[in-house]
Amino acid sequence: MTLPEMAAPAQGLSLEPLEPLGASPLAVRSHPPSPLTVSHVASAGRSYPGESVTLFSQVATRAPLRGFVLQISVPAGLTSGAYQASPNHGSAEPEVVFTEDERYVIWKVERAVEAGEAFEYQLEVTPRPTQTDTHWESQALARAAGSLDSDPPSRRRKSRYSPKGAISTICRACLRSKMS
Repeated sequence: MTLPEMAAPAQGLSLEPLEPLGASPLAVRSHPPSPLTVSHVASAGRSYPGESVTLFSQVATRAPLRGFVLQISVPAGLTSGAYQASPNHGSAEPEVVFTEDERYVIWKVERAVEAGEAFEYQLEVTPRPTQTDTHWESQALARAAGSLDSDPPSRRRKSRYSPKGAISTICRACLRSKMS
């Protein structure tokens, strides 16, 4: 027996056509632009073990903020080295946080920042020797101060990159180490 041949009890059942609503909850809504943008690139896409590569990160503000946090991941297999921040960052040193999976270098700007300001950061990394060609991915995450998850990974339940709210921006830089 096929579905059309089956008798369906239709007692007490009637369907009315749906009428579109003006501003329904299903309407497409655009999110406001993030007050921060972040760029994150490596100085070289390929390197040999022992060669230094610089990770360049830039945070630009689109709106006045109370400050922000920049978190850069340093994957296992990379050794972090020298670092520096642009003069407008101030004299605060970065914090290094270790989790089970990765290490993070965290820069904090704890002063009011104006729209249009840009902050630049550099972190030198060196691939450790490996037996095979290896691929690493570093991520930079910028969050406005006071956002729901502006604490470093060691102070959050999850150490994965999971921005909450519309005030976070993630950018990735890839690096490949070649044996010969």
